[in-house]
Amino acid sequence: MTSQNTIDDQSVRFFELRDVGLILGLAGLALISWVWPERYWQVFTRMTAAVVCPVLRLAGRGHTAIMSVVLEKQPANFDVQKIENANFAARLEEQLQYLREYRPGGWQPSLRMAGAENVERALQRGTGCILWIDPLVFCPLVAKKALHAAGYPPSHLSRYYHGPSNSEFGRRFINVITSRCEDRYLATRLIMKPGSELVQTRRLCHLLKSNEVVSIACSHHGASISELPINVGRLPCATGAPTLAVDMNAPLLPVSVATASAGGFEITIGAPLPASPAPNRRAAVRGLLAANATRLESIVNARPASFAAWRNMRLPTSRG
Repeated sequence: MTSQNTIDDQSVRFFELRDVGLILGLAGLALISWVWPERYWQVFTRMTAAVVCPVLRLAGRGHTAIMSVVLEKQPANFDVQKIENANFAARLEEQLQYLREYRPGGWQPSLRMAGAENVERALQRGTGCILWIDPLVFCPLVAKKALHAAGYPPSHLSRYYHGPSNSEFGRRFINVITSRCEDRYLATRLIMKPGSELVQTRRLCHLLKSNEVVSIACSHHGASISELPINVGRLPCATGAPTLAVDMNAPLLPVSVATASAGGFEITIGAPLPASPAPNRRAAVRGLLAANATRLESIVNARPASFAAWRNMRLPTSRG
């Protein structure tokens, strides 16, 4: 299923009350991220999740209902509330990582990358490559750090309101906390402002023609949206990355991040998503979307607490 969606709401407010909460929350997290040893972060995030998540559920802002449906084939003892708590704690830890980046010496996690050879093989073709970043907790910062360390700092396509705030004030003064951290590990950032879609698309095409590495987040922000089947759920997904891959004959490589059992993170750059023979451009794009949906479904089933897009997940209007 494909629908049209504007890249950003044209009626954005300059300031929202939520921005006050973000400022206060980030100030508190900044103190913790700088002062507390990283090995104790999870104590704080788990305790916070244990307090906050029940309140969110009582307020109708939790995700356990849709988790229960999407993950209905999990074992009988599967506890969606524990999964939601773990997901909240992970997202909170991610904020601590961003803020630690600003401390002298920065944030220096252990990073192990698998699949760098897939980038090398893609670049040997001379058509550049597109890294499609999975919607997983820790992916936005950790993937960029790992790619930079491996010698592949990407040119990253970013939406105008990239970050926690959707107000103009937040874009200028809150979201930069996120973007400035990431920019250290990018070749360049291409910002998709409203009205600049054609210009940025041309820049992306030029980069690929120059055999460069481009990265795009697998998200619900885009001009054209498809819904990826995740079990019985439907995940809105912008079609820009697979469309660009088809138009430019560039390999589309998925990128995922997982926490390592021994500490640190494991970054995996997958083989190019299979470009099955298709009668036309639209069918080729659908094939890439379907291939990624299969991947994401297996990740969600195996590591539901690491999935960063639960709030965007939908259910079909009718279930057989």
